[in-house]
Formats: sequence, structure tokens, C-alpha cells
Amino acid sequence: MKQTTLILEWNVPVDTGGRGDITYNVFCDKCSVAFQQCEACGSSVGFVPQQTGLVDRTVTLVNLLPHVNYTIRVESVNGVSDFSLYSNEFAEMNVSTGNA
Repeated sequence: MKQTTLILEWNVPVDTGGRGDITYNVFCDKCSVAFQQCEACGSSVGFVPQQTGLVDRTVTLVNLLPHVNYTIRVESVNGVSDFSLYSNEFAEMNVSTGNA
């Protein structure tokens, strides 16, 4: 984390379901001090190269606000995820920014 920019990298899911068409979506929530209440970051936070449909396992979040708590979620999906009875798998982390 570099002040208001976060470079995030992750590993391939342990269970890919035998699929090779995995992509990733990244979600951002801005949270209260104790991470008890969160709301979507909205358009003020940017995702480079993009927020959804990522093939590579890295994304950079830009324009994060200083002294704010964020919850970042990375979701893995594949070509049959929309047909599954189960929720998409995801990993989640809490991040607090420092000075700008």
C-alpha cells in the first residue's frame, strides 16, 4: 500500500472446479472505524486495469482516501458461475489507509 494506492495480488483458487476460464471481480467498500458499517466505494475509487473480468491476478486501486478503512473483496468466476446454486467464491481483506 502506498498512501492512497493499493496494489493487490492474489493466487488462483485452490479448487478451480476443473475450469480454465476463471476471471476475477474486485469490490471495494468504505467502512466505519470498527468495520461495522460499510458502503460501496463508488466511482471515486479507480481500478487499474479494470474492476471486473480480470484475467491476471493483480489490480491497482487508486484514489483511496487517507485515514479510511476499506474492505476489498476478490471474487472468482467462470463460464458456469451464473448457473451455480452456490454463491461465488471470494477472499476478503480489510485495509486502513494512512496519510496521503
